[in-house]
Amino acid sequence: MNQHKYDITNIVENSLRGDASPEEMMLLSNWVITDKHLNEWVVEEIASQPPVAKGADLDHICQNIMKENSGRKVSLKYFLLTIAALFAGFGAFWIMNIEHQEPLHPLTVRTMEGEKSRVTLPDGSSVMLNSKTQLSYLYDDEKGLRNVKLNGEAWFDVKTDSKHPFIVDCDNLKVECRGTEFNVTAYQDDETVTVVLKDGNINAVSARDNVEMRPGMLLQYDRTSGHVNTDMVTASDYCDWKKGEIHCDNITLEALFKRLSRTYGVPIHIQTPSLRSERVYGMMLEGDLSHVLDIVCEACGMEYRIEKDKSVYVFKSHAE
Repeated sequence: MNQHKYDITNIVENSLRGDASPEEMMLLSNWVITDKHLNEWVVEEIASQPPVAKGADLDHICQNIMKENSGRKVSLKYFLLTIAALFAGFGAFWIMNIEHQEPLHPLTVRTMEGEKSRVTLPDGSSVMLNSKTQLSYLYDDEKGLRNVKLNGEAWFDVKTDSKHPFIVDCDNLKVECRGTEFNVTAYQDDETVTVVLKDGNINAVSARDNVEMRPGMLLQYDRTSGHVNTDMVTASDYCDWKKGEIHCDNITLEALFKRLSRTYGVPIHIQTPSLRSERVYGMMLEGDLSHVLDIVCEACGMEYRIEKDKSVYVFKSHAE
């Protein structure tokens, strides 16, 4: 997915027209919800506008805003009111947290198959989400609460806070740090959770183990047995998916095709059972799916076909 800078005003206009991409909607909602000062300003504006405060037809208001600003940039006032209208479903959430100071509710962001997106958490930490990933987080500035629950894969660049730990919850494995960069792969349909540390220090804690990781360390947690394995690796290989690279470091074809299925958003079926456990090594660039399949199948003596519904079937080459 493109990593260029976005014009937030254009994203609002796209949203009103129904043309905004899922990533644009995520960027817009993340910006609105995580900016405390903007929230306060928007709540004040909502309160000062009787038609909105009384629950008027927000779609109609948005349409009028677009008509009045057709062919030119939306003014600041209309711009922020449009955001308030677009995210009216979050209005009670904003007011509850700002005016009543009740406990925070988790905020969830997610990517679909074939998508990647970057979000900024309220504490200033940055997270890059890989395909088919869900991230829920709780943040309390006063209590220093920085808790994240992950289902999928994400690269974390955690803002340093020596007093308040940043915790990534992967069910029976929790990763705790005070500020560093690391990658976590924790899809619920995978048998293992994988953590790779780039810099600094983190603790990976399970019911049986408490592992203090150092830079370049890979940790794999078996969800079934609860067993932990560690190894030293090149950490950059495990975050290069952010740049559209696919690294295969002694993984099975079954694991590789599951990864490709998430990346490209298509089901991939292995029709020859013996292929599932074959292991592959190397690196490929994301691009056309057929090109990636050509590379893998040539290296492993396989063939594939793509059906009309875009499902992929992989099988042993008849020439062998």
